[in-house]
Amino acid sequence: MNRWDTHAHVFAGAPRAGSHYTPPASTLAMWQACAAPHGIGRVVLVQPSVYGNDNSVMLDALRASGGVHRGVAVLDATVTDRELEAMHAAGVRGVRFNLVSPVGNDPAEIDAVAARIRQLGWHLQFFLQPKHYAWIRMGQALWRINVVLDHLAGLLADTLLSAGERADLQALGDAGACIKLSGFYRLGMQAPYAECASLIPHFAKWYSGRMLWGSDWPHTWYMESPRGAAPEFEQLLAPVRDAFADERVRNEILVEAPGRLYA
Repeated sequence: MNRWDTHAHVFAGAPRAGSHYTPPASTLAMWQACAAPHGIGRVVLVQPSVYGNDNSVMLDALRASGGVHRGVAVLDATVTDRELEAMHAAGVRGVRFNLVSPVGNDPAEIDAVAARIRQLGWHLQFFLQPKHYAWIRMGQALWRINVVLDHLAGLLADTLLSAGERADLQALGDAGACIKLSGFYRLGMQAPYAECASLIPHFAKWYSGRMLWGSDWPHTWYMESPRGAAPEFEQLLAPVRDAFADERVRNEILVEAPGRLYA
C-alpha cells in the first residue's frame, strides 16, 4: 500500500455560488475503496476549483488522515504566516494555479505566492497548455521553487508541439520540473488510452525520476457535462503499465518520485 495517487479531490457540502458543476459527496474512504485494490495507500488531495481558495474541506480530510496524505492548496498572497504553518502541519506541500480557466486564485499573484511558500519547501503546480511553457520556464528560475505540470502538461492527443514549445518543455524537465501522468480524458483521449501509452515514454528522458501518476478521482470532468461513465482505476493505471515494461520504472512513478516530492 505504498503507492501514491498524486491527484484526487474530496467534496463535502455545496460549492461556491456560480460554480460550473455540483459535485456529489466524495470522501477519503470512497477514494480508498477504489485505490486499495491496486496497492495505492497514499493520496495527494488537490483543491478543486468549485471551492475557490476555501481549502477547509481538503484540510479537514488531511487532518483526519493523521499525516498519511498530502495536499495542494489554492491560495493568494493574502494568506497569513499562521495559515501557511497550519496548512503545512496538515500536510499541504504545494499551491495550484489554473492557467486554463483561472479560478480560485489570480495568476498575477504567482510571484508573491512563490516567495511566501519557498521557505516551506512547497512547489507550484500548474494546470496549463503548451502556450504557457515558455512563461513558466522563465518563472522557474525567478521563483527558485519546484514546479509540477498537471495532466501531461496539457498535451492533447493530437497536439503537435512547435520547436519552441518542445524545447521549453524539455528545458522545464531538465531544470527539475515534475510532470503528472493524469487526466488523460481531459486531453482528447478515450479509454483504454492507447495514445497515452505511446506518448508518455517520450517524457522518460526529460522527466526521469520526476514522473507522477494521478487518478483525478472522482473525475470532475464527467460532472461538468454529460460525458458517459467515468473510467475505473485500472483503466487509468494501464497506460503506465503498458508504457513501461520495467517494474523499476513503474515503481519510480508510483512510489519513489512522489515519496520524494511530498515528503
